[in-house]
Amino acid sequence: MPTQAPPRGSNGTLAAARRWCEVTSTDYVPRLLAGSLGRAQAEGLDVLLQQADAKNLSLRRSPPWTPSGRSRSPAT
Repeated sequence: MPTQAPPRGSNGTLAAARRWCEVTSTDYVPRLLAGSLGRAQAEGLDVLLQQADAKNLSLRRSPPWTPSGRSRSPAT
């Protein structure tokens, strides 16, 4: 059985955050959001992640996504 690679997160999201941009990133798959969050936290980057379907994006602000709930903790 092949081993599945861990989620990597969005390279574009992290590249922009490294350049001091305010970044909001969306994905439909919670596992991919978790990968992005892990990479951002490992680098000390502050990004806003939201679970969303690109077919139904809302332009209003919604609560940020976290693996454990609806509030975001600052990057450490």
